[in-house]
Amino acid sequence: ASEGELYSARVITGAEGDVVGAKPLHSAGPEDPDAANMIFRFRYAPALDDDGHPIKSTIEQPFLVQ
Repeated sequence: ASEGELYSARVITGAEGDVVGAKPLHSAGPEDPDAANMIFRFRYAPALDDDGHPIKSTIEQPFLVQ
């Protein structure tokens, strides 16, 4: 079985945990336009501010495309 290709992206999540923006940063293989679109399928628990309210946040996310 193929191990897939490793990609990394800077992901911006909204207060609901949905991906509202993304920028590819790195790929271990050839560029794959489908990989960039996959980022928008991700869902996260929202980041919280100091008072516990959901906020927009930015993270770097590695992911494997098989």
